[in-house]
Amino acid sequence: MDLAEKFVKEEGRKSLLIVILSVLFAAVTNWFIVPYGLYSGGILGFCQLIRTLITQATGVKPPFDYAGLLYYAVNIPIMIAVSRLMGKRYFAKTLLCVTSQSIGMALIPIPSTIPIASPLAAVLVGGILRGALIGLCMKYGANDGGMDLVAILMLQKNRHITVGNLNLIINAILYIAMGIHFNLTTVVYSLISSAMMAYALDRFYSQGINIEVHIITRQDPSELEGAILKELRRSVTTWDGVGIYAGEPVHILYVVLNKYEMSTLRRLVRIYEPDAFLVETQGVTVGGNFEKHLG
Repeated sequence: MDLAEKFVKEEGRKSLLIVILSVLFAAVTNWFIVPYGLYSGGILGFCQLIRTLITQATGVKPPFDYAGLLYYAVNIPIMIAVSRLMGKRYFAKTLLCVTSQSIGMALIPIPSTIPIASPLAAVLVGGILRGALIGLCMKYGANDGGMDLVAILMLQKNRHITVGNLNLIINAILYIAMGIHFNLTTVVYSLISSAMMAYALDRFYSQGINIEVHIITRQDPSELEGAILKELRRSVTTWDGVGIYAGEPVHILYVVLNKYEMSTLRRLVRIYEPDAFLVETQGVTVGGNFEKHLG
């Protein structure tokens, strides 16, 4: 199996995992949030709130929860609006994630009786599981859309922002609106669930971990430099040196990227410079004109 086939197989595996994780997210939402009359955060929470208001106004309760379908309808224009800022693979995986979540929330049955007697235990378990599942989806190169997508885009402007903290700010607006319509207990439990989800999300999706890489090679690195610029959209700094052991001239390439881009960089090095020597340093602090990338 050549490198191209391995890459396709790996991307297929990640896409399958994204679908599974997204469906599990929908299941946790329908089992640990909806039965207690609670609400998610972000755009999904707004969609759930709209669903409740429509049901109360019409008195008609469909046999499935159409909040997921409302969420899908809202996400499509958002994704189109920001598609120019997203890579093709990231866009495709995000679309896969949002579609799987939306269909899952519509099709997975909501229990007629609450699964856990204690609402507090339910929101804690539900919040942690949902945050972990979305964090893993992000790790595999996807996003669950809505405000989370907007939040990650904002990371390019401010490297001190975290996805979880932005979600908490956005959720505060949602829960103030909820507080006007519902009782305080519903708002408090929903806030606890969102806070736990934000905490778990930041633990599973460490978007702030940067890596500096030195690539040392004897071959002409121009093809590798072009591939890094094209596929990773990262600039490369180069200089010439001398390998003391062999006494031969070498080329040194220096690039800084995030931890989730490293697998792509290693693949490019194997293709264009298989005999190159790599030095990786994790957790470096980067300032100035360093672009935050998605996924």
